[in-house]
Amino acid sequence: MSYQVRLQNFQGPFDLLCHLIEKEKIDIYDIPIAQITREYLEYLHSWEDMDIDEASEFLLLACKLIEIKAKLLLPQKQETGLVEEAADPREELVERLLEYKLFRRLSTLLEELACQQEKFFTRAGDDPALWFPEGRPLEAVTITDLAEAFRAVLKQADAAPTLPLRERKISIEEKIQELHRALEGAGARLWFKDLFTKTSHRLDIIVTFLALLELIHRGEVKAYQQDPFGDILILRCGE
Repeated sequence: MSYQVRLQNFQGPFDLLCHLIEKEKIDIYDIPIAQITREYLEYLHSWEDMDIDEASEFLLLACKLIEIKAKLLLPQKQETGLVEEAADPREELVERLLEYKLFRRLSTLLEELACQQEKFFTRAGDDPALWFPEGRPLEAVTITDLAEAFRAVLKQADAAPTLPLRERKISIEEKIQELHRALEGAGARLWFKDLFTKTSHRLDIIVTFLALLELIHRGEVKAYQQDPFGDILILRCGE
């Protein structure tokens, strides 16, 4: 099979794998490993003048795909006449793919918000107290502030136990609706840290943060911060 797209066009092996999955319209939670492994290897074979250093990450993922394929071909263990339910060898790969896709979307949103932010300038005559009249005025949050707060929450989640992937199918739109309900129940204002009190899993945290960025991008909520490195206040626009 001849491919027009070369590996140099992909930002790493997971970018290539996502391309194959999206091209074939495959359910990411039920990847046909044999098919995807075959197509992935065909892409590698099509890479002319392959540089080993440049290709090392692609080759490592190829080895991982072959390993998963081999595990799926092994007979399942028998226990007291019943087939023992074993962990799906694809689970780790699916989780890393989901995380990659979410971070790719996260990067795009942060870039769009940064471009929007560059179009606005604060006038010296503006009274910040008008933004939020209760107590000390809050200052608008930068993209860097949001990213740092997100990184801190994500770091705390690294040691958390993980749930089986099939129990964690996540939708950004569903998270957006959850945030709407949370804002409604909290008087149209929420603290950033409170958005993550019900979850400690990386994928859930990433999706929640993406949902928040989507709402900021749509102009439905705004974020403010009173002190450097302090917690961030999320306000519904118009409040």
